Amino acid sequence: MATYSSRRRFITATAWTAPALVVVTATPALAMSTRGFSALFNQALAGSDGFVQQSYLNLGMQPGTSAFTLPASMTVYFQVVGLNTRTVDERSFTASSSDGTVTKLAYDPTTRTTRFSWVVPAGTRIPSLSTSNPGDTAYPDVAFYWRDGLTSNGRITNKVVVTGISGPTSSLPLTGYGNRQAGPASAPIGSAVVGDLSTGNGIY
Repeated sequence: MATYSSRRRFITATAWTAPALVVVTATPALAMSTRGFSALFNQALAGSDGFVQQSYLNLGMQPGTSAFTLPASMTVYFQVVGLNTRTVDERSFTASSSDGTVTKLAYDPTTRTTRFSWVVPAGTRIPSLSTSNPGDTAYPDVAFYWRDGLTSNGRITNKVVVTGISGPTSSLPLTGYGNRQAGPASAPIGSAVVGDLSTGNGIY
């Protein structure tokens, strides 16, 4: 059963070297100079897939554009998907944010998918993603604390998928950033597709 509580109470700082960001784009309309939102997946502490670890879903503006202050609240929709097809169990984990409210919507055991909404309030400043400082703590984010995924039917591993945004600013494009060359330039944006910045495969 997943639980949800205050962001970063679990997090301890560690030093890590960030590989170069790769922007995932498919059309000139979503070039880096175009203002839009960007999702960046980043594992905070090293850990093997399916074991205890921590990761983030960061929200920024596309690199090369200026910071943006939300004129009204915005909702980000994302899913946590279990990748072990031999079990319908939901892995225990915490998803939380001090930049708004994270709400669990439903868990579907047939697809092993937990759906969430993340309401980012009006007045939130969203910095431009930086290739030199992709782990900037000023980014609004959702923090995940993944507990051990071991079950009687094998170990549960997970990916995170951003499925869309809603609100007055939802017309702005949404792109994904990671360390892989291929992936969607618009939602759904999966961590296992664009890659996790620090670990590569985007699987937790």
